[in-house]
Amino acid sequence: MFAIHPDKAPGPDGFSASFFQTNWNVVGQDIVKEVQAFFSSGTLPRSTNDTHIRLIPKITGPKRVADYRPIALCNVCYKVVSKILTWRLQPVLNGIISENQSAFVPKRAIADNVLITHEVLHFLKSSKAKISCTMAVKIDMSKAYDRLEWVFIRQVMQRLGFHERWIGWVMHCITSVTYSFLINGSPRGFVKPSRGIRQGDPLSPYIFILCSEVLSGLCTKAQRSGKLQGIRVARASPRINHLLFADDTMFFCKANGKSCKALKHILDKYEKVSGQQINFQKSAITFSQKTPPATKLLVKSRLQIEKEGGTGKYLGLPEHFGRRKKDLFTAIVDRIRQKAASWSSRRLSIAGKLVMLKSVLSAMPTYTMSCFKLPQSLCKRIQSALTRFWWDSSPENKRLGWVALNKMAKPKFLGGLGFKDINMFNDALLAKLSWRILNKPECLLARILKGKYFRRSSFLESTIPTTASHGWRSIHIGKELLTSNLGWVIGDGQSIRVWQDPWLSLEEPLRPTGPPT
Repeated sequence: MFAIHPDKAPGPDGFSASFFQTNWNVVGQDIVKEVQAFFSSGTLPRSTNDTHIRLIPKITGPKRVADYRPIALCNVCYKVVSKILTWRLQPVLNGIISENQSAFVPKRAIADNVLITHEVLHFLKSSKAKISCTMAVKIDMSKAYDRLEWVFIRQVMQRLGFHERWIGWVMHCITSVTYSFLINGSPRGFVKPSRGIRQGDPLSPYIFILCSEVLSGLCTKAQRSGKLQGIRVARASPRINHLLFADDTMFFCKANGKSCKALKHILDKYEKVSGQQINFQKSAITFSQKTPPATKLLVKSRLQIEKEGGTGKYLGLPEHFGRRKKDLFTAIVDRIRQKAASWSSRRLSIAGKLVMLKSVLSAMPTYTMSCFKLPQSLCKRIQSALTRFWWDSSPENKRLGWVALNKMAKPKFLGGLGFKDINMFNDALLAKLSWRILNKPECLLARILKGKYFRRSSFLESTIPTTASHGWRSIHIGKELLTSNLGWVIGDGQSIRVWQDPWLSLEEPLRPTGPPT
């Protein structure tokens, strides 16, 4: 109960999590009995799984139902049951879900998918092949959660080896739901669905990735048989023919009729059994640089996808970088300025501005900076936008900054305000990514990068070749920051080079002087 955010929108019963948390000493025992009753009987009380659907506009000025995203508002008591099920499921996901799926699996990161896709697309852009051409196919699933068939969900869990009692609990949570739609704040209608899972149910993302494991299995089987071989970005890197992040799917294969036939067969098979449907208008194909026009036409007609990609976005970040990188990230500065302008008119106090600046505005570019190094000029523009928000009373009234930024960026105990230096913050996030590669050499991203950039050396000794991608150059900046601050703790001493590695101190990276002549 206390893991649910207190301010989340309430379900049909009108009670938020905050009500139950603040009055736990009164209602706690009854909630516990109701939850335990579900796990012993396998059924929920009739009204517990009633759900309100709030339609959130995807675009400004929506006109069609497809322009809205349906978000489910579940009762808090149901959410408690759902969260218990998800917490029991999480520890076993790593052994069930293949490494090609990064979403919602503990100890996996979205940055892996972003950087692997970035490396593959960089390989396509630099490929000189004219006969054995390759391609990346980005597939968009239409209403992915809403179309999932209940029979398919049950069969997937049975095939994965879940106990029938567990399957009964999960299927009851999915099938006992009823919907009412909030129109102008009032619930209207009564819908009893026959398929689909809810966006807003804590259990739904985990059910979805279990089902998408079927698609991953079909791709892996096709790769082993040679029907859909996949792409290798370097000779020593592993082949990869697909990447999944929830319903975002990327396929990598050769640009020929055989691969198109195999991919179309896999997608048709998955659509037929799962209920999913591909949105061909939002899907795109990125071809290698020298692919002949005739091959492109053949592939497009076989896959029924007309749009070419490579210049769009994958998981919210640019797919490929040209020379003018700052233009790709300009939207970050615009978002920060827009948000700052909307708050500047609200007459926030100094303390309110400080909280907003630290917790919201400074955090907006974090996702981008955790994958790629932003250009220096862009970091200065972001820093300028944050500084203007701090000093100016409104966008029209600009004031003089009386204190230098480097003083305000100091911690509070040193007399500063604890502002972030964007450039240093970017380097720190990249060092975190480098630390992950260093400590998890078995993950897919680390294996692909090792085969391409540091096949004959360790990660800490790697260099930047002239043909390196922007992603690897970014990781290398984080690695340099790590290298300058890392030191060894003595164990059995087998891994340490006594004259080259820092091992003399636990506080700073000190190396012995030598070796003696």
